[in-house]
Amino acid sequence: MTTALLIQGAWHSRWTERFDEYANTFEEIVISTYKNDISKLALFPNVLGHPKVSVVLNHSSIPPGADWYGNVWYQCLTTRAALQQVRSQYVIKARTDEYWSNLELMKAAVETSTKMVSINIYFKKPCWFPFHIGDHLYGGPTSLFKRGFDILEQNLAQDRFNNSSMAAEQKICLSLLSAAGEVPNWQQSRTQMLANWQTIDACLLEPFWFNAPSVGTVGSTVEHIRECESNNPTVDLFNSIDKYFE
Repeated sequence: MTTALLIQGAWHSRWTERFDEYANTFEEIVISTYKNDISKLALFPNVLGHPKVSVVLNHSSIPPGADWYGNVWYQCLTTRAALQQVRSQYVIKARTDEYWSNLELMKAAVETSTKMVSINIYFKKPCWFPFHIGDHLYGGPTSLFKRGFDILEQNLAQDRFNNSSMAAEQKICLSLLSAAGEVPNWQQSRTQMLANWQTIDACLLEPFWFNAPSVGTVGSTVEHIRECESNNPTVDLFNSIDKYFE
């Protein structure tokens, strides 16, 4: 089995702090960022010139009438473009402005699970936010993700969500569930999420840095975690998936 690490978003060098670990863990690494960041990429020739690394450069634009709410269009754009380059059987999606340690644990979970796998950060309880995955780090079979992001792109381009305030994570999840053969049912979100998703505890991937919208960049120290949780009452950072469905 082979697994790719897909890293997307506006260029940020934070992910390169774990590059040696990533290169030892994954069979391929695909970076998907923007053409207007090309001068910044030139500062990292040893990393981006590595034989396991490929780079996809995208135009930063939103088609007329497309769903842009919550930055979902740009995540779809960069992720979908990278997925088209992935050759591995499985894929894990991360962000350029974040890094994670011990990703071999996430890789093992993705390769052995019959479900899609999400980090438990921002994986929200259905009673608050049905179909809300944690989109900071998640993965699954590449073929499923390619279908899912094709569906997401179609949904966003035609604004099938009506540019709604539904979270980007929900739109991504609904599209992936459709790719998995589910007909998403808001009254059955608990059942459908349990059948199709599992979480991995972020504490197993320490040390890490990720970006929390309400508190900024957050590290994996106890103090940072408490600060994040105090500002995000619907987030239980280190619970197993069962806790989300009690």
